[in-house]
Amino acid sequence: VLTNKAVAANDGKPLPLYQKALCGLTAGAIGACVGSPADLALIRMQADATLPVAQRRNYTNAFHALYRIVSDEGVLALWKGAGPTVVRAMALNMGMLASYDQSVEFFRDNLGFSEVSTVI
Repeated sequence: VLTNKAVAANDGKPLPLYQKALCGLTAGAIGACVGSPADLALIRMQADATLPVAQRRNYTNAFHALYRIVSDEGVLALWKGAGPTVVRAMALNMGMLASYDQSVEFFRDNLGFSEVSTVI
């Protein structure tokens, strides 16, 4: 979606590498922010078993964990520790998406491959 909007803003021409990198950074940040609450619930559920019995929260499932986190600590607690995850996802997405798109463009334009054959 981001790439399509950027191409439309670029008069239909292929994006330069820096714009592809920016699209990857943005996609990584959005994805990590959306997925962070579920990741937190998973981590809390796994760590719960290692706590002493008196300190356990006894989550029954991920939805119960999310509910308890929000009710006990507030909505913003769902993004505790999200900073490093967001930065990591931004770096990974920038590298993977921009390099993949640049490689497909190179193979298609310089070596005569179709986009289907570059995927295979």
